[in-house]
Amino acid sequence: MIINCLNKKIVFLGVSILVFYAAFFSFINFRAKNYSDDGMLRMESRWKDKTNDLCQYSINGELIADNYIKLWMYCRDGRMAINTLAYDAFEDKSVENILDNYFKIIGYVGSKNIRCKVDSVEVADMRLVVENKKMIECYEE
Repeated sequence: MIINCLNKKIVFLGVSILVFYAAFFSFINFRAKNYSDDGMLRMESRWKDKTNDLCQYSINGELIADNYIKLWMYCRDGRMAINTLAYDAFEDKSVENILDNYFKIIGYVGSKNIRCKVDSVEVADMRLVVENKKMIECYEE
């Protein structure tokens, strides 16, 4: 009887340890896949609204001294969305990467046929690195 009770406790302890390790390593794997090294979330929400309208949302961040980029989106129908983005939030500070991240934030799934200007100068190469406190104006085509 004592041996049988001891066996049950050992089996229970073994199963508990297995469940703990499975949960722990699942969490570690989830975190590694979905968060960058600086803690920024990389995945999109499954429940987030998707839009094909560039001017549906505006991101109005608070200007912090020398740490911002202004992004103005002009839509075909004459509307516009004025956005203020934190400069340090972008590891790759190219126009292309900034737009890709903006599209991910607003859930944009429409056409990416856009032309841009940085401080009123036409952007020929979307890989152009944008400096701090610059204004990017993009026009939907």
